Amino acid sequence: MLFSCKENKSTNSDSTLVAFKPHNKSMNSGKDCGLPDSMVMECAVLDVAWLEPLSSNNNLNSAISDTLDYFIKGMIGECIFPEENHFRYGSLSLDSLAKIYFNQHQEFINEFPEAVSKVWSIDINVDSIYQNTKTISLAVNGYTYLGGAHPNSFTSYHSFEKSTGRIISLADIIIKYKEFLKIAEKEFRKNQEITEEQDLEEAGYFFDEGKYALPSQFCITGDGLNLFYNNYEAAAYAVGQISYTIPYEMLQDIIDLSKIR
Repeated sequence: MLFSCKENKSTNSDSTLVAFKPHNKSMNSGKDCGLPDSMVMECAVLDVAWLEPLSSNNNLNSAISDTLDYFIKGMIGECIFPEENHFRYGSLSLDSLAKIYFNQHQEFINEFPEAVSKVWSIDINVDSIYQNTKTISLAVNGYTYLGGAHPNSFTSYHSFEKSTGRIISLADIIIKYKEFLKIAEKEFRKNQEITEEQDLEEAGYFFDEGKYALPSQFCITGDGLNLFYNNYEAAAYAVGQISYTIPYEMLQDIIDLSKIR
């Protein structure tokens, strides 16, 4: 998996550094699961690793834990529920979701006993990306393979205000949206080696009428704002995830730096 925003740095003193307790749960189902990897032909695996915040601020702890729980379950839920029933995952435990996932794997084997690939995998982990005295940024990284042409991966970033536990959005910190959009597009083109004259849609990117759009994911880092496009969000699968960081020096008076530094 590609975790492009990963820094695992902090610029604050030990007294304000939020520590985390790691947890993990690994489950599998299938007749070959106990064999060496090279011999496994029929197995479904679910691996989940997450972080429990140990802050003295209960609001922050709750906000982080609830957010991680929602997105971890969501990544599993999107694999096992039809789109119209995605809302169901929030009320289920991790064990219940695993049971549904394993049952679906067995149903697939029963229906397609001659399938070439009968090894399924869902691997989710949480990274602590960066924190300073005001904010903390985390990533939920998901990797799934359910027997298709290729695996899928997805990363969601979450930045929190330490004093309140409130989730920070781009809209919360952007002061001059049009100027920010121009800078973001310029850095996107630079990252992807696209000239200013090239139309983005004609160049193969998924922007309607060639008009640049911000990604759904961003994270606060020590060097700047990292903008992150998941697979298929801005380009074909072969292009992969797109990640680039806009230095804070380029964002003076464009975003409210006092909220995040």
